[in-house]
Amino acid sequence: MNLKDGDTIAAIASATGKAGIGVVRISGVAASEIATKITKTILQTRTAHYSRFVDEHNQVIDEGIAILYKAPASFTGEDVLELQAHGSPIVLDLILERVLQLGARLAQPGEFSQRAFLNHKYDLVQLEAIADLINSSSREAARGAQRALQGEMSHLFSQIAERIKTFRVRIEAELDFSDEDIDILSLPEFEKNLTDLIHDIEQLKKKAQHSLYLYEGIKVVIVGRVNVGKSSLLNRLTNRAEAIVNAQPGTTRDIVNSNIAVDGIPLTISDTAGLRETNDVIEQEGMRRTRNAVQASDLLLLLVDARDGICATARALLSQCKAKPTLIVANKIDLLKAPTENAAFDVQISAKTGAGIDLLKQQIKARITHGNFLDSERSVVFANRRHIEALHTVAQLLSEITKHPRCQSTQQLELVAENFRLAQQALADITGTYGNEELLSDIFSRFCIGK
Repeated sequence: MNLKDGDTIAAIASATGKAGIGVVRISGVAASEIATKITKTILQTRTAHYSRFVDEHNQVIDEGIAILYKAPASFTGEDVLELQAHGSPIVLDLILERVLQLGARLAQPGEFSQRAFLNHKYDLVQLEAIADLINSSSREAARGAQRALQGEMSHLFSQIAERIKTFRVRIEAELDFSDEDIDILSLPEFEKNLTDLIHDIEQLKKKAQHSLYLYEGIKVVIVGRVNVGKSSLLNRLTNRAEAIVNAQPGTTRDIVNSNIAVDGIPLTISDTAGLRETNDVIEQEGMRRTRNAVQASDLLLLLVDARDGICATARALLSQCKAKPTLIVANKIDLLKAPTENAAFDVQISAKTGAGIDLLKQQIKARITHGNFLDSERSVVFANRRHIEALHTVAQLLSEITKHPRCQSTQQLELVAENFRLAQQALADITGTYGNEELLSDIFSRFCIGK
């Protein structure tokens, strides 16, 4: 993937729709010439110029602010022109049309960011953080993405890469001097350092997985038999009448989703069809969808009636979902004659009165994070699924090394050296140290046009 000499790209960089201000961005060798022709002014670098933007007939399209950035002091590392006009889609289209007439071509999704990467302005982790920042759904997610954009995540990955490099150097040296009678794999120092490295990678992977919740949110599914108050609980958690509540059993036939936040962590709460034996074809389809939702969930809220305890239907569901984090929630405590203590319940609530709801929210957070503190202010870890998969690959490759039999064998050392090389490559793919064209194309294609 190389930049084309003389290739200048342009796109509308602001969001679709009407707004007070809209931005057309241009990057490439022709940016300065385009600036002069569309504004009829010689722009000073990094200075905001109030300008008229004119078409090929010198008719005014609009007036606004023009700023020219000269390479390499720009986002892309190239000459960049930004034209800030009124945020009318028609006006912005006319400005973009004129820019294209003056020699630019329409940018592909993520092409500005791609050029920033190819010109070594940012690494892949930082550029992905920009996309995460744009798409963040909570303050905590935005703050975490901003920390990654500042390079803190890249620094962590680089530290691990350096430690792997140190191991590779020792193994390569052993291969070069294989006539020496030293079994490097059995040296206590080597073993300890490798074990420590694997542990640190696993800890980083765990923190990265937790940080993913800040960005993607947690999928919480409410399940239980009919008439235990699942829809009432959804409405109470969201403070909105999202789901139909009726005394008649089986009112929920489809999945009802709603979004809330608990201490800044986004949750998607799903109300599902009640579980029971039925010949109703529509109810059966609803229960099939319930089972699919359970499989895709991060956490289950198994709702039971506090007066009945855990019935056979609930116990059957528990046995089917042993691998899923589950909270057993007893509802309708307002209907009890007296408070009851039941160790089988994780929390007791009343969806009708709101009793115990705050405790339930804290239990949801604690269960899904295993008690770890999710806070973008305190943790520099903010990763996406691609990073987590790469860390998992690295940990597996290094763990395989610890399983090698302790013997002085050139073939064994070559296999170990290959594992270290592949681990280093997996880390390099995270930051884009070594360009994988297919990977880069896939990543940048997910960016919006103009970014």
